[in-house]
Amino acid sequence: MTSEASPALPRRHIAHEIPRLLPSCGGKWPSSNAAFEGHNLVNCYAGNLSIAVIQANNSFKEQYRVESSQPFGTVIGIFDGHGGSEAAQFACDNLFLHLQENLSSSQRVTTDAISKAFKATEEGFIELVSRQWKTDPQIATVGACCLVGVVQQKTLFIANLGNSRAVLGKISCTGQIVAEQLSSEHIANDAWKAKGLVQVLRAIGDAYLKHPQYSREPLNKPILSANPSIVSHVLRPSDRFIIFGSAVLWEYLSNQEAVEIVKNHQASGSAKMLVKAALHAAAKKHNLHYSDLLKMDRDDPRHVHEDVIAVVLFINYDQLLKGKQGRPLSIRYPRSIQHGLVPSSRIS
Repeated sequence: MTSEASPALPRRHIAHEIPRLLPSCGGKWPSSNAAFEGHNLVNCYAGNLSIAVIQANNSFKEQYRVESSQPFGTVIGIFDGHGGSEAAQFACDNLFLHLQENLSSSQRVTTDAISKAFKATEEGFIELVSRQWKTDPQIATVGACCLVGVVQQKTLFIANLGNSRAVLGKISCTGQIVAEQLSSEHIANDAWKAKGLVQVLRAIGDAYLKHPQYSREPLNKPILSANPSIVSHVLRPSDRFIIFGSAVLWEYLSNQEAVEIVKNHQASGSAKMLVKAALHAAAKKHNLHYSDLLKMDRDDPRHVHEDVIAVVLFINYDQLLKGKQGRPLSIRYPRSIQHGLVPSSRIS
């Protein structure tokens, strides 16, 4: 590969096509003291939502989005960026729109519609890379893991690229809450990690690991894929809730630990309790007090965790069975879009 294929230009913003996001705090970044933001027990088509996020970086590499309406159902997405926030933001902007465009003639969500939505999102981002690359070569190194869940009537679809995770909490025949992992993870082996190239094997973006024209090294075949793993699950009365979490949450919590936490805090901010439990574990692992971890500046080299997002959907089976619509709902972080709902707020 010639040096011309990898111009050594300084990092530039992607103007116009991906606007930079600033939080609603007077145009300044939030204070270095970590704060939880989110919602608790918000009603949607499929039940009730608890959402929590804590930001660790001075850019919004992790984003989430929830859309709930008929006939679409409830759609939840977590977009975990790496190398920058551009791919996560692009996927958050576009994947749901492509899913709507690919619904069947009967307005049913299908695995084919989901697969086509991921494909269109990937193609759109790679097209953006091709337009921006000469002035911003690092855009070819930006990618995003994507976890999407769709509940339409009694059917749940889970689609995943990367290492975020969806876990079902259900009641066993003995009356105990048990965890069932619904998503497949695409984690790179130790050899790839040691090379410092990649942590995951599937993602939106990361053009330099898929297309030779963006790679400094010879690339005989793509290292990464943007083909999601998709599963469908018919919901049952014993299925109580689904936890959607970004990678850091599962780095510190097992599936069973997570469902136990949600079971014990259903009415008191279960998503926030999940994030807090992960941060407590991170602090313990690094010999820090929890309070010191929260106060740590994002630029501190001792900073030990990335952004963490948890979304819990408490399933209202009777509501789904009767086809009750619930109220339309639209939420997004970091830029909240809402209908009859206050923007994401700090939760204590």
